[in-house]
Amino acid sequence: MHSWLVETEGKRILIDGCVGNGKVRDARPDWCNLSTAFLDRLAEAGATPDDIDYVLCTHLHADHVGWNTRLIDGRWVPTFPNATYVFGRTEHAFWQAEHEKGARGPHLQAYRDSVLPILEAGRALVVDEDHVLEGVLHLAPAPGHTPGTWRSGSAADRRPGRSRATSFITPSRCSIPNGAAWAASTRPRPR
Repeated sequence: MHSWLVETEGKRILIDGCVGNGKVRDARPDWCNLSTAFLDRLAEAGATPDDIDYVLCTHLHADHVGWNTRLIDGRWVPTFPNATYVFGRTEHAFWQAEHEKGARGPHLQAYRDSVLPILEAGRALVVDEDHVLEGVLHLAPAPGHTPGTWRSGSAADRRPGRSRATSFITPSRCSIPNGAAWAASTRPRPR
């Protein structure tokens, strides 16, 4: 699973939060009760949880929202305390309805421990799927995988798959706009 850190226009935007640590995912034992170095790798990439301005969730599957929260004193709380978490309206409405019906499965477990606490903390911004974030990141609908999946690209360009962000960094991979890629666990961060 990948998570991207976009640094652009003075903002740090984390795109998707992987599986997360300590989460119970009954149908996915490989995602259950993980203990990873995600936050250490994020720090190696140049950001702490306090540094993140936005957490953009492309969709609300368990492998994309897990690091939205972490367990502190028996409660799931926002991992990125200063961030606004951005959810798509269609996507959120779908999972909220499933939750209210009492549906089960790993994605509903994720909704309950990684999305609801964000809403309860007042940290969520639920937006239409065609939205421009901070004037730099265009969120465009890309339904199919889920009802409200979206893709992101440069607001200046607005063509799918294009971005002018300074760098895209994930705790396990980094892609610089010129196309270079590296593995953070084996090579130093490019300057």
